[in-house]
Formats: sequence, structure tokens, C-alpha cells
Amino acid sequence: MSIVDVPTSQIGDWDTFHDTSAQRLGFPACYGRNMSAWIDCLTYADQDDGMRAMTALPGVRVAVPAALTGAATAIAAMW
Repeated sequence: MSIVDVPTSQIGDWDTFHDTSAQRLGFPACYGRNMSAWIDCLTYADQDDGMRAMTALPGVRVAVPAALTGAATAIAAMW
């Protein structure tokens, strides 16, 4: 199993959420920096479609840490 460390301590607003996600998960230059684009980049994680730096093995679940989704929820609550 591969683990990607996403330093949620660096996330304080939407810009830093998207900056950190794009850098750590290896999103492409065309990444739209919104939640729809974030979901699109992770939806087919078991396909080598160029949407992220790593590809999961077929049939392997990809878990998004609660701290990362919690950061997005906290940021959304501020708006």
C-alpha cells in the first residue's frame, strides 16, 4: 500500500487546500482548482489517465484521510 502524506496543517483556505492537494497528489497543470475538479482527479484512481501522479492497483480502494476532507468542510463553513 502506498501512502501520500498531505500536510493538512498547511491548509487554511481554498487556495492552500488546492495548492497542497495538487502538489501532493500530483494533479495535472489543467487542474481546475475547485471541488468538482478535485473529485474528477481522484475518481478513477485505478486508471493511468494522467489526472494524478500515482495510480492505484485495479480493485484497490483509495482512502482520502478524514483530516483532508475535514479541512475542506471547515473551509466551506467559513464562507
